[in-house]
Amino acid sequence: MKLLTPFFLCFVLGLNAQNRPLKIWFDKPAAQWEETLPLGNGRLGMTPDGGVEKERIVLNDITMWSGGPQDANNYNAWKQLPAIRKLVVDALQLRRRAEISAKFLSGEWSTELAGYERAKTSDRAEASDFATLWR
Repeated sequence: MKLLTPFFLCFVLGLNAQNRPLKIWFDKPAAQWEETLPLGNGRLGMTPDGGVEKERIVLNDITMWSGGPQDANNYNAWKQLPAIRKLVVDALQLRRRAEISAKFLSGEWSTELAGYERAKTSDRAEASDFATLWR
C-alpha cells in the first residue's frame, strides 16, 4: 500500500495538470515590435501588438518578397537594409520604425472599442481577441 500511494498521487496530479489551458495573458499592448508574439507557419505570419483603440499588425508573407500573386513589392527595398540594420544596432526606435514604414509595406486601421480582452493559447497555437466594436 505504501508503494501504491505515491504512484497513484503522481498519476492523478499528472492528469489534473493536463486539463489546464495554456494561455498567455497581456496586461498592456506591446510598446515596440520586439515585444510582440509572432504567429504564423513560416509562409504567412503576423505580429499583432495588442493595441486596444489602435492596433498595429505587421504581416509577413512569402509573396511579399517574391512578387507573387500581386506585384506590390518595393524592388529597391533591399538597398535600404544596411541603413535599417545600422538603426537596429544603434537602437534608434522611432527613426527605425519610420524608415521601415517608409521603405516597406505598411498600413493602419483603427476603431473605437467599448470592451477588450486578449489571450494567446499555446496548446492550440491560436490568438483570440474579444472586443465590442460599438457601444
